[in-house]
Amino acid sequence: AAVRSGTDVAILGAIGNDDFGRQRLADLELDHVDVSGVTRIHDVSSGVALITLEDSGENRIASVPGATGRITPAHVLATIERLLPETILTTLELPFDSLSTLFEAGRSIGATIILNATPEPAQFEALAEGLLVRAPAKLNLSLLIAGKRPDGFHEIETVMAKTDWYDELRIEPEPQGIDLV
Repeated sequence: AAVRSGTDVAILGAIGNDDFGRQRLADLELDHVDVSGVTRIHDVSSGVALITLEDSGENRIASVPGATGRITPAHVLATIERLLPETILTTLELPFDSLSTLFEAGRSIGATIILNATPEPAQFEALAEGLLVRAPAKLNLSLLIAGKRPDGFHEIETVMAKTDWYDELRIEPEPQGIDLV
């Protein structure tokens, strides 16, 4: 979607020696995504994820990292140094050392790091220490609560305006969990 809106996009990743990985790479190239940061690892299959939706509306993700689990800190650093991205969009799917390198390298060049904190590995607290999170704001010009749904949530009708305002939260580990400062 970002490429289609005119933004330059590059991907850092890995594929295995299989048709699935080769096809995903071809799809990205067809969409004009810079795939120079994708490494090919020949003795492992490409990673896959199966996403299911429960009756409650919650999703469940079963993930097999495959080649993604072999991305090294050196590969991350070389890719960041070559591309010098202004923005890094990531999940927590890379190996811990590689994620640490990604966060460090991104911070060192002043990149904005946007994190989708999935699949929520246990080591997230160590990665999150000192992480600055921007929580974007919106302006509700109108908000009508139209009723309560059977699942306990409310139906709403709203008119809102985008804004450049945001709160900044710093994540600090605490013995009981994570503290937002």
